[in-house]
Amino acid sequence: MAFSIRWFQISMLVLALHANKQSNAATTCPHEDAVLKPWSDPATWPMGKKPTTGEKVTINSPILMDEPSLSLTSITVSSDGKLVFNPDVDITLTMNYWDISGTVHIGSESCLYQGKLHIILAGKRGDYPWIGKTIIVNNGGILEVHGKRKLSWTKLNGTLEKLSKSNGIIYDHSVDGPSISSTSTDALVAYVFAINAQKKPVKKKVEVFDFKTTNFIERLETLRKMITELANDEVLMFSLRGNMILDFSVADIYNVFETLAFGRVTGTSKLRALKNNKNAYAALLYKTSAGVTVRETLTPPSRTGSLARADLTIWDKELKFLVESFTDADEPLKAKQNFFIFTTSAAHPIITLIDYVSTWEVGDRIVISSTDYDWNQAEEGTIVECSSCNNMQVRIDLPPRYTHWGSIEDGVVDMRAEVALLSRNIIFEGKMEESCYVMESNVPGGCSNFDYDTYGGNIKFEYGFKSGRIEGAELYHMGQQTDLGSYPLHFHMCLDTRNYTSKPYLKENSIHHSFARCITIHGTFGILAKDNVCYRSLGHSYFLEDGGEKYNVLDGNLAIGTLKAKLLPSDSDPAAFWVTNPLNDLINNVGAGGEGKGIWYIYPDVPLAISAPYKFMAPVEARHTAISLFRNNVVHGYEAGLFIENRLYFDGQVFSINHYRPLEVPTNLSSAEKKVELIGLTAYNNWNQNAFVRGGWIEMSKSSFLGSLKGLTYASSGSKEQLIKDSVFIGESNNLGEPATFTFNGTKVNYTRSVPNESLVTSPRQGFIYNDGPVYAENIWFKGYKKTLYYNMGAIGFQGLDRISSSTLSSMTAAKFAFVDGESTGNRVLNGDPGFGSIGDDKAATFQDVDGSVTGTANNQVVKPYDFYITNRCKKRVNWEMAICPHFYGKIRPIIPESLFGKTNPILTRNDIGAEEQLNGFNSTDFVVLLGVLKIYMLHWSSKIPNPLEIYSDGIEKSKWVVFGVCLPQGMKFDLYSNSSYLATNLSSWTAVSSISDLAYSNYGKIYYYDITNSVLYFKFFNEYDRQPGDTRSCPGMQQCPMIRITLNGTNNSYPDADCRVRLNIVKTAVNLSTDTQSLNDVSQAPESSGARSTRPFADRGKINGGWGDFGPWSRCTATKGSGIQKRYRYCNNPIPHNGDYCVGSAEVEQTCGIVSGCSGQNPTILTLLVTILLVGTIVIML
Repeated sequence: MAFSIRWFQISMLVLALHANKQSNAATTCPHEDAVLKPWSDPATWPMGKKPTTGEKVTINSPILMDEPSLSLTSITVSSDGKLVFNPDVDITLTMNYWDISGTVHIGSESCLYQGKLHIILAGKRGDYPWIGKTIIVNNGGILEVHGKRKLSWTKLNGTLEKLSKSNGIIYDHSVDGPSISSTSTDALVAYVFAINAQKKPVKKKVEVFDFKTTNFIERLETLRKMITELANDEVLMFSLRGNMILDFSVADIYNVFETLAFGRVTGTSKLRALKNNKNAYAALLYKTSAGVTVRETLTPPSRTGSLARADLTIWDKELKFLVESFTDADEPLKAKQNFFIFTTSAAHPIITLIDYVSTWEVGDRIVISSTDYDWNQAEEGTIVECSSCNNMQVRIDLPPRYTHWGSIEDGVVDMRAEVALLSRNIIFEGKMEESCYVMESNVPGGCSNFDYDTYGGNIKFEYGFKSGRIEGAELYHMGQQTDLGSYPLHFHMCLDTRNYTSKPYLKENSIHHSFARCITIHGTFGILAKDNVCYRSLGHSYFLEDGGEKYNVLDGNLAIGTLKAKLLPSDSDPAAFWVTNPLNDLINNVGAGGEGKGIWYIYPDVPLAISAPYKFMAPVEARHTAISLFRNNVVHGYEAGLFIENRLYFDGQVFSINHYRPLEVPTNLSSAEKKVELIGLTAYNNWNQNAFVRGGWIEMSKSSFLGSLKGLTYASSGSKEQLIKDSVFIGESNNLGEPATFTFNGTKVNYTRSVPNESLVTSPRQGFIYNDGPVYAENIWFKGYKKTLYYNMGAIGFQGLDRISSSTLSSMTAAKFAFVDGESTGNRVLNGDPGFGSIGDDKAATFQDVDGSVTGTANNQVVKPYDFYITNRCKKRVNWEMAICPHFYGKIRPIIPESLFGKTNPILTRNDIGAEEQLNGFNSTDFVVLLGVLKIYMLHWSSKIPNPLEIYSDGIEKSKWVVFGVCLPQGMKFDLYSNSSYLATNLSSWTAVSSISDLAYSNYGKIYYYDITNSVLYFKFFNEYDRQPGDTRSCPGMQQCPMIRITLNGTNNSYPDADCRVRLNIVKTAVNLSTDTQSLNDVSQAPESSGARSTRPFADRGKINGGWGDFGPWSRCTATKGSGIQKRYRYCNNPIPHNGDYCVGSAEVEQTCGIVSGCSGQNPTILTLLVTILLVGTIVIML
């Protein structure tokens, strides 16, 4: 009976093993292909000899890469070749280039690569021209890279407070230590701390060594003693900026340092490599009875300076020590040093995220974005063990120097800091030289521009590649600043890939410390770039290159630290997302700070350079094509967040305005205008402007703006309106940022919060800004616009120092404010002074309050409180420095020819009160005038009248007309022309009337009155139509508002004697302007329909519940003798949950191990189990 039972059990075990094998075979992994021959087997290679170091290897058959360490010159995979990487071996592969025309598999979509792979691209520029440090995928080539599935990035769910003396800092050199001369660029600071029995650090000694002093040689003896006399339980910290004198005295310091650190003079300390003040150096030594622990960091120069950090956590003492040294080769006086001691709990905070992060592992590196104006407040950390963390928490080795915000302000502005994963199990790295070596002055990434090597690695897909999919990889020191076309990930002139069987994509990659961009799509259609991280890249980060890129999708990508560069002229003002064609979808992306702009839409007239012959777009087609999709994008920490403006010139220069006017048929300029929808933008703490949008019919909705000097500015390029609706603007928030220091009226101010720009601290802060237009705003909520001692603030403002004024038709409807309007509580409207001048827009700033939600009365117009614009029915709102008037307004716009720029200015007088306005401008100058009332205006010229003179109007309706005169040189004859609804091509088409009254009360367009005595020619601008609902044209029923052209009979382009103010004897009478004292109350909460609100989880991806991935290998057995335990783990990553539920069940299983003698501590193999079965069966038979 025992025999039967035991053999039944054995049979079941064998069947289970077989079933498990069959189950695994159902998902075939590339490395399990039976035709693959191991690289490590000499029999695989001709003559039975494996490739050796430095060889150029060509692969013409299926090969399994299983060598743990290999250094070659190159690998060429021919069209018949196949190279598959074995995840069961940790591999480091170094080479100069990799030429792929066949197949390369590093995992697959259904069998993710679980091993560790490090591919290093080495070499110098010029070693192998055009292909050096390159992985290139040619026609027919396949490159499949599929790393472990890990969450790419997420957001904080709770604010991470910066450390201070009250919450974890025990010692801070900047507060507690000796000062260092601000003019000293060469200094070493050294500390010795003893740790007492109570685990408290006690400062024993601190010395500042200034290498410029005359007694420096003598003082080296003090430094030598600090090193040699270090006792047990003592910590030596020192930080160096500048040069150490390279003589025998310093050599002795090197020797004693190495003797203490390593037990002997090794000649290998990083201290010896510190050769110039462009490097930063920090060191820390901890001595105990067990020996000396050394932390030493030498950092070469970089684009934003060089920062070295050395740190040590002494867990049993509950202390963390940190040393920092910062140098800046371009600005040596910025050099600084610091020394910290923290409690371990404060230096290793637990952060809570909004997503499940169980796929993040101990040792992984992360970066947390800045939520202040300065993107440099982004901080890097490393994940450490955390037994108490749940699936949405990690503990990090990061003593936070800055506060990282972790909440949604008022439920409408998502300012939660982004937290991104930098580490991956597949690494592509460019191996860099210690210093710059490219001396040619014409090389953008050479030594004339950079003090360090910028010739990194790159991966490029060429036209005709068969498959290109890279996910879950880390790319470090990739990209080449030295040469165009060499970027970390690059689809180069691949044309249309939308019909590829294997859809190309770049997903969940971590690209950091790049020397030229992160992802480039050039002359290619149909690429998906999704959930990638780009951190610290030179030049534009996500780069749609030259206008020929269409139908690509950028979804859920993150950029932090986009830095100025030299490859292209536009790289001097780099964008995180550089978009040169409107036919690309941008959704769920985040630009989290940099030195230029966040998202920049900029189009060439035709695609540039090598894209031009393909005629991807017709001439000027891009500027007439609607943006295909823009939804739920975030920008913060830039000069400008969203920027839709400028054109791209053929040589890469940025110039002029964009003339962006989308049409239904972009190639037909007479086609109707087409609406562009920008949905769900979140833009905050961009130091100059959160968004500037120039275009035609553009509607922005459900967007959130916070901070910045300017919230949103619209500028018009078409005849249709621009609209912002269901959105929110917040001036200042609870996110105080890093306290600013600035000079105000000659006095240094230590302010309580950050400011957008310390050099522009007195500039006004404005929310929604009226520029030209017409611009309409509906259902907008404002908060936080209270004036301070140093700067004024206003929820609604105007573009200053601009030559094109805001439209009189621009309006606000259903505005809501979270403050009571008043000097001490907040301004609904802001005049803008100081900061405005006398040119067009500054004096003609205005908008209409349609429903009274701003001023308290419907159809009021807000204008400047100058006599020229007002009547005695108007009232002044003191804290706005603006007037509220119950009138309708329009415009008169005389055109100044370029030949008269700066030589003559128009002057408009209002004859009923003698008030006048003179505007300084160019080309055209807008005068705001009252409509529908008998106020006679008169146009004069300060010097000469242009010939011919064109005068345009704006806002004219049937009941809203204006009468005006034009002063002409006496005795001059004239001709008239108008192309309005009444076409009058010359003077014979017009009728002269005998008085101004006849003119004013007439409803006939082609009439004029000429006052021959004073030489004044009078007209009436009027319209046959009143405005109907939905008609947003400047003049209803008309394609063009009324205009007049006056041609003086003569050959000159201008004439004097066009100022009639003296001969008309105009008398000035002041307007009695009363004060508006009504109470304008608040609405504290934002409407439910307003603002972008939470920007992640991504709403368009819906609810995704988590699924378990495969179990990993068994751990080693816990026992070396007898019975033990071993475990294996799985991750909730198939898929990773998104706005859904976490996986049900346990992430680990365990089993007993070590039963079979001689196999303890090892993972059981099938052979071992079969031997065990046979042994057990034999014993049973014997029984």
